[in-house]
Amino acid sequence: MYRTREFERKNLFLFFTIAFGWSWLLWLPSVIISVTDKQSLMYWMYDVDISLGLGLIAIGGILSTFGPLVAAFAVTGLTEGRESVRRFWRRFWDVRLAGVWLLVSFLLPLLLIAIPRLLVVPLGYPLQLAWASQPAVLVGWFLNNLTRSGGISEEFGWRGYALPRLQARWNALVSSIVLGVVWAVWHVPLWFVAGSSQQGSSFWLFLANLGLLSGLYTWLFNNARGSTLVAVVFHAMGNTVSQMFPGSTSNLFYWVMLGLTVVLVVAVNGPRALVRKGRESLQVSGAAT
Repeated sequence: MYRTREFERKNLFLFFTIAFGWSWLLWLPSVIISVTDKQSLMYWMYDVDISLGLGLIAIGGILSTFGPLVAAFAVTGLTEGRESVRRFWRRFWDVRLAGVWLLVSFLLPLLLIAIPRLLVVPLGYPLQLAWASQPAVLVGWFLNNLTRSGGISEEFGWRGYALPRLQARWNALVSSIVLGVVWAVWHVPLWFVAGSSQQGSSFWLFLANLGLLSGLYTWLFNNARGSTLVAVVFHAMGNTVSQMFPGSTSNLFYWVMLGLTVVLVVAVNGPRALVRKGRESLQVSGAAT
């Protein structure tokens, strides 16, 4: 199991404060615009023309998702120094840590998301594969999800920084649940942003989804000896496959598949580390080493 040597309460509090503060402040204009008069608000906020105001808000929306990344590097630098920041960054690129788990992180979303969606086709739910005529668009989706929409922008923080420190206090399963709740709450402003994928959906289903997925992230991360790259690829592929097969996570087959996978992972590996006993010798101490 990959974890730090001690539970860093103050550092974790600072990390979550920066991650939430950065993202929520940058989401705030979009939230306000979604629930108020757009034109009058734009002039009040920027005293400029509407197009420029919307452009500034769009830039803020792009940067907003990087809250966990900014927090991870900021707190690491403030509390551990520049060399720890460099090691933290280099660790991401160390493919030797990931090993076969990099392939697992790439293929598992196809199993969890695509297969349940295909199973409901005979029940009268036809596939809507708008990308099939232009498959090259999938590369753009994946790169966007790899960098801005969940991958690098979030996973340096959630798994790279927070998870090892949570596991210093709790076992892997409990740490996953705690982090899953925090991760879901971080998304809350998006329920008030017009056009977001969260708007109009159930927060409680979203919470359950991230809670279960969080266990799989921990399983992958710990078995890959703390490889942030594995978590980044798993996040990016999950978002990409969800875009490829719209509505996949809203059918019963998805929840059965996800639930059974999590149960199997916990049963085989145990809740303490989500790593089989014979592999626990691969544990790495220290978040930045």
